[in-house]
Amino acid sequence: MINSDQLLNFAGKSDSDLVDAINAVLDRFSINTTRRVCYFMTQSAFETSNFSRFEEDLWYSTPERLVAVWPKRFTLNKNLPLAYAPDYVRNPEKLANFVYGGRNGNSAKDDGWLYRGRGGFHLTFLDNYRAYSWDVHGNNSCVATPELVAKPEDAMLSAGWFWDKHGFNYMADADQFTKVTTEINGSAATVPKRLQVLNQANKIF
Repeated sequence: MINSDQLLNFAGKSDSDLVDAINAVLDRFSINTTRRVCYFMTQSAFETSNFSRFEEDLWYSTPERLVAVWPKRFTLNKNLPLAYAPDYVRNPEKLANFVYGGRNGNSAKDDGWLYRGRGGFHLTFLDNYRAYSWDVHGNNSCVATPELVAKPEDAMLSAGWFWDKHGFNYMADADQFTKVTTEINGSAATVPKRLQVLNQANKIF
């Protein structure tokens, strides 16, 4: 369990509702050792900019940044068989529908936007929203109202659900931080930055 002082020292944020939501997840998904807690707090803090943003930011002001983030999807050269990056600048809805559309249950026109990344680990895609909603709530509430996943309770519950589904407790026990990061982020590129957060978590929790 964590307390408000620890959250304040770790993330610069003191919020009793958030503390309660986190503690409910730690208890429900057996995140009950120091290393497990530190791993969970590190990954969720990093993904949400210290628990300040529970919805994916898809606002890009430059095409160069889009190409840097999605080099296999966007280009600055109209002659290449990739999406022309300037067409997606400052248009998060169009971007979400392009990068997330047509995959993992996202079949309707605006599913990419509706089921963009939300929650502690940025739950993404209709299939994941549906599976989470039924596993945790026993209903389709988070599919019908995906904005719920950006609220503190479901934001943290969805992260705990993802954590449990991927066996992260066992990875934490084995000190496989890079593997956990890759499962969450799809890449190990941010491991050095996340390790800095982990070092802070190790001092606080």
